[in-house]
Amino acid sequence: MKLRTQILVFLFLFAFAPLFISFAINLPLVLDRFEYFYHEAHTQNLRADFRDLDQHLASRYELVNLLAKLPEPGSLLPAPFIELQQKEQASKPAGNTHDYQSLPMRQYVSWINRLMAEQRDVVLLAFVDNNSELTHAFMRDKQTASWQHIEQLPVPLNPPKTGNAQQ
Repeated sequence: MKLRTQILVFLFLFAFAPLFISFAINLPLVLDRFEYFYHEAHTQNLRADFRDLDQHLASRYELVNLLAKLPEPGSLLPAPFIELQQKEQASKPAGNTHDYQSLPMRQYVSWINRLMAEQRDVVLLAFVDNNSELTHAFMRDKQTASWQHIEQLPVPLNPPKTGNAQQ
């Protein structure tokens, strides 16, 4: 090799050596940044795909909050109507097997049918008091998809225990 070629190669290595070193040092950072952008794009695609599910869960959560804030069926009725309803319940024959529901309960079930018509995945509503005792229960009929008042739950009730129990 001629001296001129050796000098050119020597200068070429000194000129490009810092460039290669900086490229080798920064390559992991550049790859990490590309991976970050890829994950951000993937996350945005997932958010777009699951937006309907998020909206459904949010509306379901709002409905549950609304139902939790409502008074019990018939609790806002005047006292004479409650006494009349108790007399009707007491005079009901013991052997009667047909489904008996008072007027406030029928109105409450009708209201729940209108409110929860879109929520087909909810099949059971149970209202409990502060002592975790069942006060009212509603179950969706499988054939008609309408809500009906039931006396007992088909499954045992295990409500979550809260740390701040009221006395």
